[in-house]
Amino acid sequence: ALRVGTISNAELRHLSKVVSRLESAHRDPLTGLLTRAFMKDDLSKLITQCEETSSPISCAFVDLDNFKPINDTFGHQIGDEVLKNISRIVMMHVRGGDPCVRYGGDEMLIILPGIDEARAVRVIGRIRTAILEHDWARIIKGLTMTASFGVASHSPGETQDDWLNRADQAVYQAKAQGRNQVVSWSETPAGQSAS
Repeated sequence: ALRVGTISNAELRHLSKVVSRLESAHRDPLTGLLTRAFMKDDLSKLITQCEETSSPISCAFVDLDNFKPINDTFGHQIGDEVLKNISRIVMMHVRGGDPCVRYGGDEMLIILPGIDEARAVRVIGRIRTAILEHDWARIIKGLTMTASFGVASHSPGETQDDWLNRADQAVYQAKAQGRNQVVSWSETPAGQSAS
C-alpha cells in the first residue's frame, strides 16, 4: 500500500482526474443524473444493504407529461433545457446520496433508501409541486411543464425488475388518471388486489 506522503502533487492531480472520469462515465452529460449503468452495477448492492439492515427502500419513476410536443413545438434545444431544469429540481428535493437516474429520453428514476412508500409519496409530491410551480416561461414564453410519478417500495425478496415494474405500472396509472400526479403502486388496481 502506498503512503500518502509518497505521492507527488502531480500524481495526486492525475489520480483525481482518473476518479472524475470514472464518475462522469456514470453520469448523463446533459442532466448530470446517473446513467442506467448504475442499475446494472450498484442498485442491487443498495437493495441488499437495505434488506440486511431491515430498512425500507422506495423508488419513483418520473415521466414528463406531453414532452414530445415541447420538442416538436419549441425544438430539441428547449427540450434539453427542460430536462436540465427537471433534473435540477429533482436533485434539489432529494438527499445528497439518493441516486437519481436518467432512465430514458424524458424518463427518470429516483431511488430513496431508508424511505417507505408513504413517505416516498410525500417526497415525490413536493417534487411534483416544484415542477408545476417552476417558472418555465423563463426558458421560453408559453412553456408549461408537469410530470407524472409512480412510486413503489421494495418488498423483501423481490427482484429488482419486479420492483421497478411495479413503479412503472404506477406511473402508467398516473398518466391514465389525467397526468400531473403521484400514484403509489398500492393505489393501482394490481396493488389493491395484492393487499
